[in-house]
Amino acid sequence: MNILLTHTPQEREELFPDEQLAQLLRLGKVVCNPFSHHLSQLELYRLCPEADVIVSEWETGLERQYLMQNPRLKAFIRSGVEIRNVDFAACEEYGVQVLNTPGGFAVPVSEFTVAALLCLQKSIFPYCSALKEGKVLPPQRTPELLGKTIAVVGLGFIGMRVARLCKDLGMLPIGVDVAERETSFPCMALDEALIQADVVTLHVELNQRTKNLLSRERIGRMKKGALLINTARGALVDEEALYEALVEGRLAGAALDVFSEEAPAELAENKLVRLPNVLSTPHIAGYSYEAHQRNAQACVEHLRRLTAR
Repeated sequence: MNILLTHTPQEREELFPDEQLAQLLRLGKVVCNPFSHHLSQLELYRLCPEADVIVSEWETGLERQYLMQNPRLKAFIRSGVEIRNVDFAACEEYGVQVLNTPGGFAVPVSEFTVAALLCLQKSIFPYCSALKEGKVLPPQRTPELLGKTIAVVGLGFIGMRVARLCKDLGMLPIGVDVAERETSFPCMALDEALIQADVVTLHVELNQRTKNLLSRERIGRMKKGALLINTARGALVDEEALYEALVEGRLAGAALDVFSEEAPAELAENKLVRLPNVLSTPHIAGYSYEAHQRNAQACVEHLRRLTAR
């Protein structure tokens, strides 16, 4: 079996631990991306014209062009949950399975979400930064999370775990999801949840339906003094409207691990990053050794099932 691993060398080192890479090598011939960039469809073909399986990071996709050139391909495995840039119709036509690894990052992202919420609510970082500069800020009374309502938007692996963790903190979760879920807390439509929530946290994938999910109108419906946590995708939120709401004090703060543009230069220039009531981080919520190991192992297990057929 020919296995094409599209991760750049840096991504491979970070996201595909040696143990799982060794397991791939036992399952077949592994061809790795030697470049520091994600592969185009032409580069995919040139690098491994007879690939049986492609194991891809979050960016490299699969188009009809590649499938026409390589009829041997049996499966495309996304190392992660979000499947982007894939021609599903062409994959079905050519008999190519499209697989992903849901839940692999649920633990670090949910832990990060709750940690960010606590740091934001308790104003931890301003005190810490001031002390490092030799200043001692006077103590301020901050609201407790106990009894506060948190709207968890998206009840997949991450959202459900966030809801459980927040419930253990004494918060009152309400769920928002397009699918019916069996939960121990109430679920409702997004517009209704925004009116009730003291905290809104986003855990949905980005697609045409969810782009600008938190529009200017919906941000305007949020409770005065509410907090927003976004560890999902930046384009879920109208950033200009969020900026205005934070500057005007209609929202008390935001913890943002994701932005509409995340290249270092664009991120450094984002107005939201510089606001004192914004806790901003550069898309790091999913980073943990254990999560990367779990995710890579899920890819290996997909391959094992394919080879067993």
